[in-house]
Amino acid sequence: MNPATSPASAASETATPPTIAATPAAPTAATPFDLDSVAMTTVNLPPFPYVDYPVTLDESYRTGLPPTPFDIAYVIAGNELKTVEGKVSIRRFPNNPAKLSVVAAQRNYDEVIKALGGVKVNKLEPTDSAFIKGQPGGLETLLGKLHINDSRRSDNHGLESFSQ
Repeated sequence: MNPATSPASAASETATPPTIAATPAAPTAATPFDLDSVAMTTVNLPPFPYVDYPVTLDESYRTGLPPTPFDIAYVIAGNELKTVEGKVSIRRFPNNPAKLSVVAAQRNYDEVIKALGGVKVNKLEPTDSAFIKGQPGGLETLLGKLHINDSRRSDNHGLESFSQ
């Protein structure tokens, strides 16, 4: 307590506990998103890659790249494409064999990430037309960097894919 603070104001200060932001502050146009502003999770994490395929998914539908101990990955942070370094795992699966709709797969994934202490840092989706226009190489390059399977052109039995 500040010695110059009166007991009455001190009582009102302690009556309203400080709040801790659950998500980082949104960047402004002049201030880019700072990935270092995202606190590390305090949750005891399971072994890497932290999240498994859906239990309802047959092994034959589990595709992607094997985990690497160190690499770069592209993420959308705020309104920007950024690179992060560390362990990387790319997993893909079609939703229908997993008995999940696209919405259910995304919501389940979001819930698991939140339970592990993760926070959402993107302010837009990779399909945002203004965002795509601002990316060197356009949509094709962006999808490649984000390891997003463009299900309209890939051979995945006409099913939506989900990457983690």
